[in-house]
Amino acid sequence: MNTTSTRSRGLLALLLALAMVLGLSACGSTSGSSSNSSGSSTASNDSGNNTGTSGDTPTVTKGSNGKALIAYFSKTGTTQRAAEEIQKLTGADMFRIEPVQAYPEEYQRTTEIARDELNQNARPQVKGKVDDMAQYDTIFVGYPIWWMEPPMPVLTFLESYDLNGKTVIPFATSASSGIDGTLDMLRSSAKGASVTEGLRVTSNDEIQPWLQKIGVLK
Repeated sequence: MNTTSTRSRGLLALLLALAMVLGLSACGSTSGSSSNSSGSSTASNDSGNNTGTSGDTPTVTKGSNGKALIAYFSKTGTTQRAAEEIQKLTGADMFRIEPVQAYPEEYQRTTEIARDELNQNARPQVKGKVDDMAQYDTIFVGYPIWWMEPPMPVLTFLESYDLNGKTVIPFATSASSGIDGTLDMLRSSAKGASVTEGLRVTSNDEIQPWLQKIGVLK
């Protein structure tokens, strides 16, 4: 009798333990499903955001001076920082020149593509458009110097508009190449515009004195 009772209690304990294990497994599975569902939702949102970002069309960023525009191409952010400094000082509107086919992150591969585009005198397609170019009297054009010339998307941009009678003011970033050697290509693409001497920006501290020198700032 005692043996049977003991066995019964042991069997009951085993069943209770098994039920607890199954219960915890079910909770864990539910928790995991909830977490996975939340993770999938987040991943989906991230994917959607990334898709939206890559598909964004550049637009004009308004400043306080609607008569001047800063159009710039920047691969690493250096030229962008110079453009932002010019906008801060002048209040000009700003537009980023972006090729439809982005350049690779890898430096060496980018230089190879840039060289091929230059050799082929290519005009890579660019994103977006300045809707009302006619309102601007002055256009600052910024770019890094690649193979001693402007990147080809900059020429695509210039050739997309009627620039007759406008003033184009170049600024460029480069560790060593001077800006003067790039101006012939700019003048050829900015037909009808007056292309002034430009500035090779080695430090943003140079920008204000330069703007004062060329009469943009008092």
